[in-house]
Amino acid sequence: SIESFGFDANYTFSQEGPLGPFNMMVGGSYISNLADSNGLQDALGINEINHYIEGVAGYLHMDYSNFFIDMEYMSALDEFEPDELAEGNGDGAQPSVWNIELGYNWNWWKNLEITLKYAGSDETEGLGFPENRYGINFNQELFEGVIASIAYLHDEYQADDTDNRDERDMV
Repeated sequence: SIESFGFDANYTFSQEGPLGPFNMMVGGSYISNLADSNGLQDALGINEINHYIEGVAGYLHMDYSNFFIDMEYMSALDEFEPDELAEGNGDGAQPSVWNIELGYNWNWWKNLEITLKYAGSDETEGLGFPENRYGINFNQELFEGVIASIAYLHDEYQADDTDNRDERDMV
């Protein structure tokens, strides 16, 4: 029997402009059991899911000339049971996450992608996700199929973070 399922729908659009092609993709998805997605069940330490939590996501990608923007948002449609995933106050959490990236592709030798990032989450203290994340990333193509990357990320955590973190900087 099928216990969990999901679907994704998106629309893509391309048009030639004076500085090059304009491309856009906008879409959304649904999953019937967010707790069983992408290893979340393992991260939560749940052996058996008694309360299925539906989830939705929306995303947008646009690029024109050498510039691009990527945006995505995902949220649970209901609260988890407090013993599965709780907020800091002990109530069941209804987590959500988002990500926004603005970038530029600079073809100075081989393509160098420069990206500014802002991401965040709500009601994810029990998962250890940062409440806010800011950063910059550089992806330098060295050879076809080989890319060197370096990034700086600054994370700010919720007051009731599961690992008692306040802030973190990563390279």
